[in-house]
Amino acid sequence: MEKRNNQIKILLIVLVILLTLNGVVSWYMYFLELGNKDRVITEKIIIEDEKAAIQRELELLNEDYEELISQNQGLEEKLSAEQIRIEELIEELKNTKSSDRARISQLKKEMNSLKDIMKGFVRQIDSLNRLNQVITAENVRVMSENKEYKQKTQELLEEKDELNEQIEIASVVKARGLSATPVNDKGKPRDRASKVERIDICLTLSENDIVEKGSRFVFVRISRPDNLILAKNEEDMFSYGGSKIIFSAKRMIDYQGTDTDMCIFWKREQELIPGNYHVDVFMDSNLIGSTTFTLK
Repeated sequence: MEKRNNQIKILLIVLVILLTLNGVVSWYMYFLELGNKDRVITEKIIIEDEKAAIQRELELLNEDYEELISQNQGLEEKLSAEQIRIEELIEELKNTKSSDRARISQLKKEMNSLKDIMKGFVRQIDSLNRLNQVITAENVRVMSENKEYKQKTQELLEEKDELNEQIEIASVVKARGLSATPVNDKGKPRDRASKVERIDICLTLSENDIVEKGSRFVFVRISRPDNLILAKNEEDMFSYGGSKIIFSAKRMIDYQGTDTDMCIFWKREQELIPGNYHVDVFMDSNLIGSTTFTLK
């Protein structure tokens, strides 16, 4: 009987131990499972935060591309293509489950790749900007040189015009000592219109080394007080000021660039009236002298 009681005690002790071990194992498995749940929750939070961070970076990257497009129209097509890819990644990221860590990691790599591409665009744009600055500076320099060249050319043209004008002025032979003397048929000076038979116009052609040497005509125009030009006929014309005008008398002279004395004689063929007469002398289509005389 006593032996049976000992066996029962031993069985109870073993049962207690087994129950205790079972409880310990159960508690251990419970806490292990609880720890796994906490770890899963923590990992999920971390992944969600990472997704949000990636999405925010993609959105900022999209804004950067938008700014680059607005400032660089020449690269708009290439930049827009990358911007479309960013928008696709944002949409794909939103639809990717937090448990798909491999895809999230891949999307992050693609985002970093887009960042590198943008850095390349920025370097290219900076290079183009520097080149544009150089070109702009060169254009400014060329424009400045062109302006200076045009200004210098204009100055030279003005100097040339002035020189030509001076040459033109200097090339005009001047009449010196010009006089117009009314005389009678015996060559005596007279101041009464009725007694005058001839008008003697005498002068000295001044020395001039610039004028072409050789024979040329000297023309005289005599105008009455009523502005009528004394002339033999209406066909006696010469060029002056771009048109043809009538003359009273002319004479061929051989001018060699030295002082040359000469006289031209107008013989009376028209009525002379009292008043002031005006005499103009021309050579080489230039007015070289003027004088007056008065008849009673």
